[in-house]
Amino acid sequence: MTQSTAQLSVPAESAQPALSHQAGSAARAVVDLAALRHNVAALRASLRAESRLIAVVKADAYGHGAAACAAAALDAGADALAVGRVGEGLALRGLGIDVPILVLGHCTDGETEPAVAAGLTLTPSNAASLDAVAAVADRLRRPAALHVKVDTGMRRLGLAPAAAARVIAMTRAHPGLRLMGIYTHFACADDPDPTRTEQQFRRFREFAATVDPDHALTWHVCNTAAARRFPHMHLDAVRTGIGLYGVDPVAAQAPPIGLRPALSLRAGILRCFDLAPGESLGYGATFIADRPLRIATVACGYADGLPRALSNRGEALVRGRRCPIVGRVSMDLCTIDVSAVDGASPADEVVFIGDQGAATLSADEVAGCADTISYELLCSISARVRRTYTG
Repeated sequence: MTQSTAQLSVPAESAQPALSHQAGSAARAVVDLAALRHNVAALRASLRAESRLIAVVKADAYGHGAAACAAAALDAGADALAVGRVGEGLALRGLGIDVPILVLGHCTDGETEPAVAAGLTLTPSNAASLDAVAAVADRLRRPAALHVKVDTGMRRLGLAPAAAARVIAMTRAHPGLRLMGIYTHFACADDPDPTRTEQQFRRFREFAATVDPDHALTWHVCNTAAARRFPHMHLDAVRTGIGLYGVDPVAAQAPPIGLRPALSLRAGILRCFDLAPGESLGYGATFIADRPLRIATVACGYADGLPRALSNRGEALVRGRRCPIVGRVSMDLCTIDVSAVDGASPADEVVFIGDQGAATLSADEVAGCADTISYELLCSISARVRRTYTG
């Protein structure tokens, strides 16, 4: 069911080792594919033997690069992939990936034909969208694979149980449609109180038992958080997203399984200069030195994905030491106080997410400092940031 990375047409850059630091180099993300493969193996080992692993690579694999990460996940034993939008699935098909690819989001009328032609597994959002898929399947003379999502409490795209049952009946009545699975999505899987998640799970089990009494379909409900916390909910498959990339959303609520962060965000120092007491720094003059400081201007800003909210509150690593981000983070640049790093210069590399020596700035820590979550932080690393791959 999986496909070797050797068979995939992954961009050549993804096969290259991470570039060594060069003075003045712009922000770059280094993705450790060995860590990702390790995480797939760790997550699989934590599942029931009967459960399959669906690797979620939507949003360009949470900012890590979908082409390389999908290939690595499959190589490590993932059984299928999931994406948020049809275009993401089509891009993976264009790389030669032929495993099942589940589209979790809405499929527009204009996307239906290419999606069915590419063999993507679709999630109908209503009876009208199902009719559109059926019409395309008839015209192409190609069966269309479907999973139906039932809303058990998330209240977004899933169908209410009665509507989901009707769509399932319609699917079974049409020879060109292949119903493969049913699923739901939890709203509070990372909440220490499991009450809502258990309630959603009961609703799903009741629905599934009604529409699929012989359990002929694939049932799946777990994201990474639920898979980590609730083994009895693993069912036939789990959908793991953030965990693939080494972020554990419930680290304080479940036994550790050794997930390893896969991405680091790095940049080069452009120049170093002295800031005298009383001098200000950056837009709005929001930072004023209270003592002599050594400042480094770094080629990373909010257009690269470094949150502006880290202005005057975040940190970066230089030679393994934590250095405060001072002044406002601007579009292309930020400034850091390197006074504690003797001889800091453009020969030094700056780490905003990741390890340097014994020091670490995790995605969770950086996101917390910016009043956001690691998911948003990682997905915000922009397309202009070059991804290089190791492992």
